Amino acid sequence: MINCLKTKGKGITVYIFFLIALALFVCSIFAGCAIFDRWFGILAGVLLSVLAVPFHFFLGRKTAVGHFLSYFFNTVSAGFSVSAYYTVKSVSLVIDKLAYGILLSVFVMLILSLLMVIMRENKHILIVIFAIIELGLIITSIVFWVNRGGEIYAIMFFALVLSSFYTAVLAVTVDEDERTAIRDCSFGSYGFYLVATVVVIVILLGAAGCDDCSCDGCDCSGCCDSDKPKSKNRIK
Repeated sequence: MINCLKTKGKGITVYIFFLIALALFVCSIFAGCAIFDRWFGILAGVLLSVLAVPFHFFLGRKTAVGHFLSYFFNTVSAGFSVSAYYTVKSVSLVIDKLAYGILLSVFVMLILSLLMVIMRENKHILIVIFAIIELGLIITSIVFWVNRGGEIYAIMFFALVLSSFYTAVLAVTVDEDERTAIRDCSFGSYGFYLVATVVVIVILLGAAGCDDCSCDGCDCSGCCDSDKPKSKNRIK
């Protein structure tokens, strides 16, 4: 069974790592909101991601535990960074809404992972098809996030970004027996952390630079007079 998961069943192995990463990410958002104030979640994420470097590049050469710890720390780092969005923008964390938000990425990754087991010979075309699907879903989630707020659609966006990185992991690790899934997941966790952190910083810088309600991409609460119209096209 273990040998199968390392070779023919790598698609399932990567899916399991994806589910663990998604759970870690969501739990880290909650923890970050409880522990850190304002932007400090981003700082904590940076420190933790730097800490992950020696685990991946040095300890990982000797044992898979190093790559797992790197994957763990980077995923938690991404959650801490994203918690800054929820804290600064005062977006509520509601369990059922978060669950709705992550379901789409869970379903997409499940289908792709199963296909990677059943139809490994068509790996490249499957990756291209699902990459296009995920890109479309990410763009759609951004549109809904801007227009309807971040309670559901923020986590949907980040979960879809996470699934896109694990799609890339599937692309490089399936049918490559000399590669280990956890090592590739560790690499993918760096990419996810960087993208999630950059997105949060861009959003929060937009909010910090807002001095009137005519600017898009900002949270105008508190910086505008009540008689001024608020822009509808903003990430909130």
